[in-house]
Amino acid sequence: MYIALNSKKQRIHISDALEDDKYYCPVCDEEVIKRKGTINAHHFAHKNNSQCLEKDGWHYDMSDWHYDWQNQFPVENQEVVFKSDNKIHREDVFINDTVLEFQHSPITEEEFNDRNEFYNNLGYKVIWIFDALEKELHHYRNYRDDDINCSWSHPIKFLGNVNYHNPKLDVYLQIGEAIWYRQPDYKKLKDYKELAIDGNVIKISKLDDGIKEFSSDDYYSDFELIDKFIPFESRKGENYFYKKITNIHRLTDEIYNYDIEDFYGFYGYCPLDNDEFYNHKECHGCGYLDSNCMRCNYRFRNLKKDRVSEIIDVKYDRDGRVIYVKLKFDNDIKEYNLEKLPTYTKTLLEFAEKKNNVKVARFINIKTGKIIQMTGYGLRMLIKNKKCIGKLCSDNSSQKASSQEFEIYNWDKPIWLLKWFVEND
Repeated sequence: MYIALNSKKQRIHISDALEDDKYYCPVCDEEVIKRKGTINAHHFAHKNNSQCLEKDGWHYDMSDWHYDWQNQFPVENQEVVFKSDNKIHREDVFINDTVLEFQHSPITEEEFNDRNEFYNNLGYKVIWIFDALEKELHHYRNYRDDDINCSWSHPIKFLGNVNYHNPKLDVYLQIGEAIWYRQPDYKKLKDYKELAIDGNVIKISKLDDGIKEFSSDDYYSDFELIDKFIPFESRKGENYFYKKITNIHRLTDEIYNYDIEDFYGFYGYCPLDNDEFYNHKECHGCGYLDSNCMRCNYRFRNLKKDRVSEIIDVKYDRDGRVIYVKLKFDNDIKEYNLEKLPTYTKTLLEFAEKKNNVKVARFINIKTGKIIQMTGYGLRMLIKNKKCIGKLCSDNSSQKASSQEFEIYNWDKPIWLLKWFVEND
């Protein structure tokens, strides 16, 4: 714990603890000792013969990650003790009728549910923030549904059993470095525009395929979460920068936004040539690409960018291309609805119907990363019989496919990218 009671029963943070005073646990009233080493965050600890666990029953996170999150909030809101139905517990942060729980170390499903039930029964909402920085969590924005699609190799399994429609419970995952590491003085800045805000937190909103595949409604910043409870005077109603493009010269379309290596090896749509089957390896010569060849500003070439004073709003399709933009020109505001472009990912049936002169083609499943190869005959049979037969490929770089053909599932879902194809002579 980071807060204990002194001999006068006053709450004292470990950073303000005096060497010659005695301190007591606010839950069990036992005397605690000060731990001020050089490795872990300074804290109060129970003595070896403590009976506190029997009174409280919960295991509390004592990591540096937890300490840093907790200390972003006022001391008076930290480690408040609650008593109800002969139970006594302390939370991490209690503010505005909301309990914030920060979890770096493992926790059991039983204790997770017990904490939620205890605080919900008191009428309080519970917000959990889990440390997912090293959980091999992959995420990309699904612009069709305006969601974040996420998958992780080693998930916290019991999170797959949570009811994410419960209005008294939110679960966030921290996926990027905290603002207090990127910008230690962020609370002292008087100009909001100087803040290095990043979308480094996501909220689990629905499960797609168990907890290994889930969706989030948006990216968030740790600053944004804190700002909900401790409003920053410097913001003055401005929007969060990481959610919109702030430089008009960066108003561009994504030419690739899927989490697959070797990204140029697939076909998409080129507005310059009006070509729906354009290999992105050939994009290097176009003068409308930015420096890292990931974005294209061709559709915005005639925009009077020097007159734009603010980008008020931008909306995208599922592939990251701009479909709506609201701009401020000095004191005038204009809205633009841009033409929707063909999507990069399609169903295999859509490919078969659009490209009818194919001899052989290879596709990649953006959900699983698996690669398949189909002949023109197989694509024609897919149109006729609604049954997909193809070969599996070992990896992205291999030119070889399996000798045996298999039935390919999910052919009717728009999750396929065209890798390459050969047309009939």
